[in-house]
Amino acid sequence: MARLPLVAALALLLVVVLFAREAESVSPVLLVPGATGSALWSTPTGKNKWDRLWASLTHLINIDQFFYDISLEYNPDTNTWTNITGLEVATQYFGATEAVDYLDKVDDKGVPGTDYLEAMIQFLEDTGNYTRDINIRAIPYDWRMSTSADQMDYWWSQVKVLIEDMYNDAGQEKVVIVSHCYGATTMSYWLPRQSQAWKDTYIKAHFVIAAPFTGAGIALEAAVSGSDDGYEWFGWTPIPVEDVKEAARTWGCIPALLPTLEWGNMILVSTNTRNYTAKDLPQLLLDCGATNTSVMYPYYKDDFGSFAAPGVWVYCNVGIGSPTMVGLNYPDGDFTKSAERWYADGDGTVALSSGNYCKKWKTDANTPFSYSEWPGVGHIGLVKYEPLLKELLNVLTATAPPS
Repeated sequence: MARLPLVAALALLLVVVLFAREAESVSPVLLVPGATGSALWSTPTGKNKWDRLWASLTHLINIDQFFYDISLEYNPDTNTWTNITGLEVATQYFGATEAVDYLDKVDDKGVPGTDYLEAMIQFLEDTGNYTRDINIRAIPYDWRMSTSADQMDYWWSQVKVLIEDMYNDAGQEKVVIVSHCYGATTMSYWLPRQSQAWKDTYIKAHFVIAAPFTGAGIALEAAVSGSDDGYEWFGWTPIPVEDVKEAARTWGCIPALLPTLEWGNMILVSTNTRNYTAKDLPQLLLDCGATNTSVMYPYYKDDFGSFAAPGVWVYCNVGIGSPTMVGLNYPDGDFTKSAERWYADGDGTVALSSGNYCKKWKTDANTPFSYSEWPGVGHIGLVKYEPLLKELLNVLTATAPPS
C-alpha cells in the first residue's frame, strides 16, 4: 500500500484534530435566575450553622416565622439593607447550579415540587455536550435586594470575572447568558454598561425568558396589600398575605419590579376616591403605608425604568395566552383588604406588554434580535418547556445570529 506523503499525513491529522475540537467545543451557559429563584441559606448570627431557608419546606411549616426571617431591615438614610437582627441570610455556591436547580433539597436530593432550572440543566446535559458546574454555571444572588444597588457591586465584579473564566475554560468560546424574569432585567440593566469590545469578545447571546421589562402587577400587589400569587380556592388562601406584604415592603427587588412609566395612563390601582397610574406610584406607596418602598423607589425607578439596547444578540421569549394581573381595585379604599384584580394577556405573571419591550432593540445595529411567543405556557413553565429549550440549543450551536 502506498504511503501518504508526510505533508499530506500531517494535514489529515490536523483536520481530524480540528474536527474533534469543533465537535467538543460548545458555547458555555451562564444561568441567571429570577426573583425567588436563588436558594437562600441562614444561620443564627455567629453560629455558622447554615441550612436552607428559601425555599425550605421545613421552614415553611412555621410560615409566620419564615416570612419574618426572609425580611430585611432597611435604612432609608443610607439606602442599605441588613438581615434581621440575630440572623445571617446569604446565597451560596456562586458559579454552581446547586442554588438554582432545586430550591429545596434533602440529603443533596431535590425535593419534588421545588425544582426550578433542573429541567433546563438536565436537557442540556442530555442533548448537548454539557456538564453542570463545568460549562453550565449559575450566578445566584440575594434577590431580596435591588441588583443595581451599591451593595451588589462585589457580586457584579464576580459575575464579570466568572464570564471571562468561562470563556477561557471553554477554549475561548463565547458565553450564552440564559436569564429568567428579574434575572433578565438584571442582565439587561448591566449589559449596556459594559464596553462593546468586552461584549464582542466574551458574549455570544443573551437568551431572555419572561422578562418583566416594564414591571409586573404581582410586585405592585405585594407592596400595596400583599399577594398570594394566585393560590386561592373559593376565596381562601394558605398564603399569609399580611406576612407577604410586610416582608415585600423591606425588599429592594420590589421597587425594581414595579410598573414603569411605559404603562402610560393605564389605571393600575383604583379606589372609591381616586385612580393611580404609573406616575402616581410614589403617592400610592405612601397612601397604602409602604413607606420604605416609597423611599427606595426613586433610587431604582430609572435603573429599571428603561433599557438601552444591550449590544449583543438577544433572543427574547415571551409567554402568552394566560390571564395576567395588571391592575387592582379596592372598592372601599381599604388597602388592608384583598383587591379585585383585572387582567391582560401574558404568562400569568408578566404581561405581554411588559415582556415584549425588547422589540425596541430590533433596529439597533449591535443587537441582532430574535423573538418567540409561546402560547399557553406559564411563567415558570417556560424554563422547563422543551420546544423553548430546543430553541436555546439552536442558539448554543449557531455559528452566528440569524441574518
